[in-house]
Amino acid sequence: MQESYVTDLRKRTITSFIDICILKELEQETGISPYNVMLLIHKKFGVLISPGTVYSTVYSLERRGLVECKQNHGKAAYLLTEKGKEMLEDLKKAKSELHVLWATLF
Repeated sequence: MQESYVTDLRKRTITSFIDICILKELEQETGISPYNVMLLIHKKFGVLISPGTVYSTVYSLERRGLVECKQNHGKAAYLLTEKGKEMLEDLKKAKSELHVLWATLF
């Protein structure tokens, strides 16, 4: 029973922070498609996020100027913009605050 709660919490956390997960994946693997981001998240976290969630989040990130789309052999490949890189740097600086938040919750 406990394992199902942990599994559910993992999925809810990844889904809630899917935008950050996508930015982190694009930081490590530049020029990849939303489909490949979905596969990387599944491999890394063991959570399968629906393609619709990933694609809509990528489009939202693009509208916010955090990622940009480049065509690569007729396929969409996304890259971090400078604004996206800055956002990730800001999040890294806030890492200790986020640890305190999680520690407070649990």
